[in-house]
Amino acid sequence: MLQSRFSVITIDLPGFGEAPVYNSVTLEQMADEVYSTLQKLQVTSFVLCGHSMGGYVSLAFAQKYASLLSGLILLHSTAASDSDERKEKRDQAVAFIQQHGTYEYVRHFIPPLFAAEHSNQPYVAARVERAARIAPHALTTALHAMKSRHDSLGWIRQTRLPVAYIAGRYDALIPIDVLMHQAVQLKKGYIKVLEKSAHMGMIEEPEACAAALAEFTHYCFEC
Repeated sequence: MLQSRFSVITIDLPGFGEAPVYNSVTLEQMADEVYSTLQKLQVTSFVLCGHSMGGYVSLAFAQKYASLLSGLILLHSTAASDSDERKEKRDQAVAFIQQHGTYEYVRHFIPPLFAAEHSNQPYVAARVERAARIAPHALTTALHAMKSRHDSLGWIRQTRLPVAYIAGRYDALIPIDVLMHQAVQLKKGYIKVLEKSAHMGMIEEPEACAAALAEFTHYCFEC
């Protein structure tokens, strides 16, 4: 749906897909990699969308390269930094991966990202198998980067850039009430709730998710 209406560019972040694994990396360095890719492709007008950790990278990008953006979409993502409890859970995840490897981690972590009605769908198992190919060090490096990220709540309150939140009604990882509270503070804000989704709306409700992305992108380009 999106490809028929827009040019869509998907970028592998360090350690994921075909991108190399770094010994260490910050979200700001990931944002620089996104910038470098877009410069090589000579992209001059775009809306940036990031899912979950990708949203954290997108926020880092927006704060460094705001003048390049027409809009920003946080797909199942938050502008808040990690709480102490969340940081502890990331440390536990790092220790688990180092001891048991990628597959054992993702087979426990990924299924709860989907709403209960989708938990037995074949695409959940397929997502686990795909994620199992990620190198353990890539996962632990990403977890460290997310744990140490800066809070962006002050930025979203003051920015005049159009920002969209796309949230899942059943997202246990980033509860909808948290995102609603952030969205209402935006000067140019948009929020879409995916009523049958948890944390993976682009898979759970692909048509509704794509429609929300398209609607907001049109708004950004018309501003």
